[in-house]
Amino acid sequence: MGTPANLTDKARAKGLAVRRRNAAANANLRRASLVINSLRKGGLSLRQIAEQLNESGFKTSRGCEFAAESVRRCAKEEKPAPSNN
Repeated sequence: MGTPANLTDKARAKGLAVRRRNAAANANLRRASLVINSLRKGGLSLRQIAEQLNESGFKTSRGCEFAAESVRRCAKEEKPAPSNN
């Protein structure tokens, strides 16, 4: 997958920006984010939220079921709707 020496801070930041942009463009993740934030306010744990999302048919951006860690990542940052520009 490349040389670790090529993974500069600039390259890592660029990769992170692309992943965030892709996540923001994913309508399923935007809906999941709204559900996550609502359930967090209701006091559910990350694991309980993951179970609720999976039972409701939500999938991660890679098509996998949610786990506590993927819920944490999704809730960590509100994903704005992509601009039409």
